[in-house]
Amino acid sequence: MAQQINIQFQNNEFLIKEIEKELTNNNFYVSSELVHSIINKYNISKIELVLIVQNKAKQFARPPISNFYVSVAALTSDNEIYVGVNLEFNNFPLSFAVHGEQFLIARLVNNKIKKIDSIVISAQPCGFCRQFLVELDSINEVEFYFKVNNQFVNLKFEQLLPFNFSPIELGVNCLLLQPQPIRNLKLINSNSNSNSNSNSNSNLITLQQLALNRTKESYSPYTNSPSGIAIMTINHQFYSGSYIECAAYNMSLPPLMSALTELVSNLIQYSDITNVVLIELNTAKISHQQTTQSLIKQISPNANFGHFLVEEIKE
Repeated sequence: MAQQINIQFQNNEFLIKEIEKELTNNNFYVSSELVHSIINKYNISKIELVLIVQNKAKQFARPPISNFYVSVAALTSDNEIYVGVNLEFNNFPLSFAVHGEQFLIARLVNNKIKKIDSIVISAQPCGFCRQFLVELDSINEVEFYFKVNNQFVNLKFEQLLPFNFSPIELGVNCLLLQPQPIRNLKLINSNSNSNSNSNSNSNLITLQQLALNRTKESYSPYTNSPSGIAIMTINHQFYSGSYIECAAYNMSLPPLMSALTELVSNLIQYSDITNVVLIELNTAKISHQQTTQSLIKQISPNANFGHFLVEEIKE
């Protein structure tokens, strides 16, 4: 039974401006210090603050197909706030879309967050997202807040998705956000399949190292196909992300989408991407090479793409 709660949206002009400034200047993130400062300064609860952050973040979603803007905000156990929004890509299948909850989880993974206490969502979470959330460690302890019939409700995850299909069904016990075994991986091929020779050696080395680190951290317990991506922009900024699998398989988040959550969090346009490096395991059962190359060509046609393989060194 969902518990109805009374959360008042604080329409304080100074508070709203402070939150919007923080989101745009600090990568969709609110530090624990600022959380503490704001709740005391404006005499609001943590959940009210998370609601305000979620509400202001919605404008940063990129849904050119549906025009349905989704935003999600999570309060971590360390009292930090992270944000997610939905992404869609013109001329590509809907299966390439990134749901707001997926965006959020990718950001938590990329920033090595270990535990969250609550999640506020701008709309009722779809079944796709509920299944994706099953991967999270301690998910049953998380408080969920969203509106039903214009009234905020507070639920536990078991109420959102009872009798769920979990990683345990497939023999996986080390869940997402738990410390994962770090793989000992070594780069095999030193030459890129790049469509241009414009990459400087130093930039390529940086991209390779970032992508390799993300590959080592990749959550791929079902196919043993870890992968990672690194992106460089026209201003020589670097963003990276790792592949995140789901027990329901086709809900898994490709490494490019994971990296794009970092790029979007910095309010960078896709067209600013100049270089992309994808790293995959040489014995992987699946590959993201073709789909990654195809989407990069669509969103940033002049970007250089390099694909590298690694081997796992057994000790």
